[in-house]
Amino acid sequence: MRLILDSEEPSTALGQVRSCVQDGVRELRHCLWLCSPQMQVIMLSVGQAGL
Repeated sequence: MRLILDSEEPSTALGQVRSCVQDGVRELRHCLWLCSPQMQVIMLSVGQAGL
């Protein structure tokens, strides 16, 4: 059981970090979207590239 718990903990932490980063990126994109029409074009092209 200890091995199973140890293997789950890193993935949970990684998931938390990933969701936190995604929230930050989402807020940053929203700000840039509102601030600059040129950034809208850049973000759309980046989104289409899958980055």
